[in-house]
Amino acid sequence: MPARRVEKLVSPSDEGRGRVLGKKPGDKGWKYAEYDMDLKEGFDFKALQKMVGNSIFASLRLDEDFVLICDENGSLNGSKPNVGLANQNGEVLTLVGPIAVVRVTRKGAFVGLLPGDGELIGETFDWRAL
Repeated sequence: MPARRVEKLVSPSDEGRGRVLGKKPGDKGWKYAEYDMDLKEGFDFKALQKMVGNSIFASLRLDEDFVLICDENGSLNGSKPNVGLANQNGEVLTLVGPIAVVRVTRKGAFVGLLPGDGELIGETFDWRAL
């Protein structure tokens, strides 16, 4: 199933909240959470930091539709391993600390997920338990 491109910012409500899919070390599965999101600009820096435990965040582009948000200094500050992400060659990148997946628009804004994106993220990317 191909991912759906978004041309404008999407929020599950008109209240300026965006839905993200996240996982913390030790969690058995992924969980949805909502964060404040500007309906014109997407998530701001503080919201992105909050997703990964108020740390400096780094983003890893998963494909043209999704971005993974993680703690840039997670391995340096002793964060616990969370989940693995395998590439096409089967090499596994170990992600540490809290992580979140959000959508990205063509203009590069980080925005909330659409209904059904959680299943799409689970089917499209090769996540590995650690």
